[in-house]
Amino acid sequence: MVLEAERLAGVHLPAQSTVVVTRSITGDQKANQSWAEMQMAYDTRSLLHYFSLMLDDRFLFGIRGSLGRSPPTKKAARAAVKHDFEALFPAWRQVQIEFSWYSMTSISLALMPFVSQFPGHRNLYAGLFFHGNGVAMGTYAGAL
Repeated sequence: MVLEAERLAGVHLPAQSTVVVTRSITGDQKANQSWAEMQMAYDTRSLLHYFSLMLDDRFLFGIRGSLGRSPPTKKAARAAVKHDFEALFPAWRQVQIEFSWYSMTSISLALMPFVSQFPGHRNLYAGLFFHGNGVAMGTYAGAL
């Protein structure tokens, strides 16, 4: 079943999400950067940065960015994620990045989640556009 296109027309746009994951970060490296929090975090820029120390002490860092998918756009996004990671976490500039990937996602123009009941279907809902806080907001929206 497809969500009615007219209900979403003009409220979202595609955006590239690019992610890097470092090798495990040592205790001394975490102390040098003053970072030990396992909580997922994000900043307030429109096409946000999101990051988290993972259970195996790798650090995940991602950015939202370009609207394109061409090879030059992908290359620029990889350079941007590395640049932003090093700018925000300068003590980890020499930490090896072991994994990198990108995907296309969709963001709402209002930067607000969209939750709606499907017309004519009593128990069918859609939840979209959670913008970097999808686990918490998606779970909350599902409970509601």
